Amino acid sequence: MKNATHLTNKVALVTGAARGIGRAICQALVDSGATVIATDILTEELNQMAQELGDKVTPMTHDVTDELQWQSIVSATLEKHQKIDILVNNAGILLFATLETTEPQQFRKLIDINITGTFLGLHSVIPCMKKAGSGANADQLRLIDRLTDLNDRE
Repeated sequence: MKNATHLTNKVALVTGAARGIGRAICQALVDSGATVIATDILTEELNQMAQELGDKVTPMTHDVTDELQWQSIVSATLEKHQKIDILVNNAGILLFATLETTEPQQFRKLIDINITGTFLGLHSVIPCMKKAGSGANADQLRLIDRLTDLNDRE
């Protein structure tokens, strides 16, 4: 695979990593040489995914709506790896309901996870990226597209 190690020595923090797109992002990052801090509220699935992907993945249970948990995740990552190069705010939920059938608490939960969680991630990680003079924040679709494109060029 061409450019299979272009992310060697990079540390990526991926939220919503236990399954689906988050898991695929973790796999692509590992395949490209990155060390991955994978977070999710689904502890059992997260640990299983990390075990399957190998020792380049560190699983950490994490609720993206909790500012103190963000501080803890960032501190633990910096203590172990001294930096965070990549943040993938992948955690999110969908609501399968119409406006009329959506309860206000359902909508608040969607906003808390999808918007506030993303804000807290950026707010927590950008300062350490700036301090280190490196870093990238990529949404999952551009990251997957770029990694897939690079990995397909042989």
